Amino acid sequence: MSLPQLLSGVVTQLITYGNANPLTGDSTAWVSGRTVSAEEGEQPPPEATGFPDFYATVHAGSWNAGELQDTNPGLHEVFGFYITVAKKIGTRPKTKFYDAAYTDNQCLYNRVRQVIKAINWNVDLLVTANALLSGDDKFVTPPVWKKSESPFRVVGGEWLANPSDKVIVNNLYLICEIQFMNVERMQCQSRGIT
Repeated sequence: MSLPQLLSGVVTQLITYGNANPLTGDSTAWVSGRTVSAEEGEQPPPEATGFPDFYATVHAGSWNAGELQDTNPGLHEVFGFYITVAKKIGTRPKTKFYDAAYTDNQCLYNRVRQVIKAINWNVDLLVTANALLSGDDKFVTPPVWKKSESPFRVVGGEWLANPSDKVIVNNLYLICEIQFMNVERMQCQSRGIT
């Protein structure tokens, strides 16, 4: 299976790009398990429930046959994945969402743009993911940004995976899911059906 290697490559590239290109006035570093990780779904892992300002969760999307599958004796796979970015915006009932809506929306918008710039058409991501694969079947096309969720969603702390702390449950988060597609993996002809 190559999807875990692809998602791991995405995490590595988010950390590399995010730390090399911080947002203006942002001191939060991209750290694996602290601000970014690959997960089964969109929620950050339980150990990340106290994340500082934002959290990016990389999770599986699609796995389909490519257009060349009908004419190519080897496999032609096309993968997609999601990155869900969460930003803490306050606690309830003290914070009214609309009181800080513009500021929080703009901050999340900037973070989402940073994520898109880090991953869209990133060839280094392919190099990272391919290094984790064994054999000759490699990713050959980089991910392409397809869409982002708009407007952003507002969720409570119960959205997080396993929130046990009442303070965390009372937190409010602004969420945006970003979709990337068209990551192709080709099987070498020499290993195809003869």
